[in-house]
Amino acid sequence: MLPLFLSCSNAAAPADDTWRLDTAPPGGDTDSTVRAEGVVLNELLADNQSGITSELGAREDWIELHNSSSEAIDLTGWSLSDDAEEPWRLTPSQTLEPGAFLLIWCDDPDRDDPDRDDLTDPHASFKLDRDGESIVLQDGQGETVDAVTYPMLAPDQSWGRPLDGGQEWAYTVEPTPGANNL
Repeated sequence: MLPLFLSCSNAAAPADDTWRLDTAPPGGDTDSTVRAEGVVLNELLADNQSGITSELGAREDWIELHNSSSEAIDLTGWSLSDDAEEPWRLTPSQTLEPGAFLLIWCDDPDRDDPDRDDLTDPHASFKLDRDGESIVLQDGQGETVDAVTYPMLAPDQSWGRPLDGGQEWAYTVEPTPGANNL
């Protein structure tokens, strides 16, 4: 089954009552900056009520990265943030293979706890705001490689690129963490 991407618009509905794809949320536009090829922000979910769980057994917010290039990309030193003043360094460092996805849990775990050896997946030091905010992805040199401002999201609703690595963003009816969006 293919996931369905829907979005809302302030425009009047077509006379035939069909849905139309509109990547602008009600009340305004979202911003997205993306390189033509490489690692990009691909999908995010800010209020995980009934979706997948982390290795800790918790339903947490998440961000999905996608390598849209034909080369493996070393993510050493890369960072992700909802606050440019406090970037979170991607840990553990890894290489993202061509066409691969990386799911990052946004749950702000207590990584300073010396008994915290149960975290095998990446866990960012921040949570996502379901009311919307900006997310920035930077490479190892601190250059912004992708950024998105997402709108308010309902529980279990993600904001993603209908075509993996594409330019447009839209609401999703069925999130696809770690997998192709279409």
